[in-house]
Amino acid sequence: MIAHNAAFDMSVLRSTCDVYDLDYPDVSYLCTMKAAQTALPEAANAKLNTLCAHFGIPLKHHDAGSDAEGCARLSLELARAVNQHCITRAAPLLGLTPGRLWSRTYTPCTGGAYRSRSRYAAPVPVVAPAIQGSSELVGKTVVFTGSLERFTRDEAKARAQSLGAKVAGAVSKNTDYLVAGPGAGSKLKKAEELGVAVLTEDDWLALVGGEGS
Repeated sequence: MIAHNAAFDMSVLRSTCDVYDLDYPDVSYLCTMKAAQTALPEAANAKLNTLCAHFGIPLKHHDAGSDAEGCARLSLELARAVNQHCITRAAPLLGLTPGRLWSRTYTPCTGGAYRSRSRYAAPVPVVAPAIQGSSELVGKTVVFTGSLERFTRDEAKARAQSLGAKVAGAVSKNTDYLVAGPGAGSKLKKAEELGVAVLTEDDWLALVGGEGS
């Protein structure tokens, strides 16, 4: 299976199976977003519409059929970028490890080492590294809202705290940054009313100097 930002799609699939107490389908998968981040470092971002435009692939963004075809064609272009005919053969050259779902366990598609995660296993705590005192986020208050697509909420919180920021759950006059993903609602409205700086996920990654997962 191939998906763009596969972490999101697979989380929806796992959650649906969890709700109905079903085993996960036995399937391996690769993420074209992760592949593009390696194969096309010069791209403005790794969004599906941006990458399809880069390769001249027709796309009606957010139309399920068009997105699926665009992802498939993009996978072929990314494979050709490393002189391969399919994304499966290209994956090792792009530093990708395929993810897999099976039974009630999964391993994510990653660019490095990975760990199996059972739905019944205790969550692994995210430990933030030492604070970097030179960061412009030191002492700032950050709020995250909406459906984050390029990193998990725990990853975002840990990164912010590692740079000396405080992560809050609600927007107030003391909030310095609101990072808003798709579906942002009342927090975004309040931030706009208070004049709080609103960042997209790409803005946030540029600010902290990192890449999405």
